[in-house]
Amino acid sequence: MADCRKAEQIDHSILTRRIKKEKELMRQFIDEQHDDIMANFNDKIVKLCKKNKIIIHKDSGLDGLLD
Repeated sequence: MADCRKAEQIDHSILTRRIKKEKELMRQFIDEQHDDIMANFNDKIVKLCKKNKIIIHKDSGLDGLLD
């Protein structure tokens, strides 16, 4: 318990400054990425979608159903 009490009373200003700096760097990174996406965004590109395709072998006898 004595070790925990000593740790509680230590000045946390270094940790607080590092946390603040990391938050600023993260915010800067997110802003840069957002700016990059918005600068390169092209709304004419069509979203990919899944196509369902049925493959029937020519010898299966089901060719007449598709005509």
